Amino acid sequence: MPKSKEKKEKTLEELRQLYDRVEELEMEDGRSLHFSEQVKSDVEEIVHNELHKRVNNWGDICKEAFKCSFYTYDDIADLLHVTRRPIKDQEKRYGENSIDPFYLEAFSLIYRKNPYDLLGIENPHWVSPPFLRNDSRKDDSAKHCNVIMTSLYDKYDPQKCAHLKTLTQIGKLSSSAFSDLHTFLKNTKMFCDVFKHDPLKDFSSRLVKWNLTCLFQPLSQDQYGSDEYQKRRVFWEARMVFENLRNYAPKRLKILAQLALCDPARLNILKNIVLDAGYPKDPKSLKEYDVDTILLKNYKPSENRRTISVDKVF
Repeated sequence: MPKSKEKKEKTLEELRQLYDRVEELEMEDGRSLHFSEQVKSDVEEIVHNELHKRVNNWGDICKEAFKCSFYTYDDIADLLHVTRRPIKDQEKRYGENSIDPFYLEAFSLIYRKNPYDLLGIENPHWVSPPFLRNDSRKDDSAKHCNVIMTSLYDKYDPQKCAHLKTLTQIGKLSSSAFSDLHTFLKNTKMFCDVFKHDPLKDFSSRLVKWNLTCLFQPLSQDQYGSDEYQKRRVFWEARMVFENLRNYAPKRLKILAQLALCDPARLNILKNIVLDAGYPKDPKSLKEYDVDTILLKNYKPSENRRTISVDKVF
């Protein structure tokens, strides 16, 4: 069933907040410095001038933009609150097509491209050079990763490894499941003060030694399931998840960093909620990452064990 006009606007408002950034230099008088407002204004301008009509090879444009991203189709569907089918349908539009402004704005925000550039049309506006921008938010997200990994990654401490696994699981939650858990924790006496602290003020935000750890060598087939394998898996899964969050959901990393600095008692409660109790109950709310291929290169798992892929749900 097609999305109603009201639902489309609600989805776009969510995306505008999620993918907004602020330009440092005012390149054009009267033009907003907010990326999301630029996109919205440019889409309205494109529609007013009917430039969204008779667009050639929109399907190829969508495929290329998706290919250059790190998203899965399930990720895009989750962001747009649709199934995978409408997204795939956009990629099947060849020849001349009139483009739905909803998808033009949504894809511009998600793929971080100006709508004129996405359509391959000459952009009438000045834009800041993307590679000259000092994106302090991304710098902060790297520091939040430092806090999490420095505080919790210790291959010789099983308890810390368990806590890192807990935060990794939380990082993989769908948007709604993550928001529900965050709201629940903020409203409990045990955790309410945790989110008042700025993790960037902790010394661990400046430590990057964890990123230099020598865990790059693949393991042999007979090491699968070993203690060494499990230790490496904790590290690599955390690294993959947090790197993905740096690119697409940096606000989560601050929350995870705040939780990483909790005392052991509160971290144990989190572990009980997430690892032991298995929050959330909805199996579609948690995704896995293909860590095995990193650790066991050229090793084909036997049919009697479960394989792990990016798209397979927990």
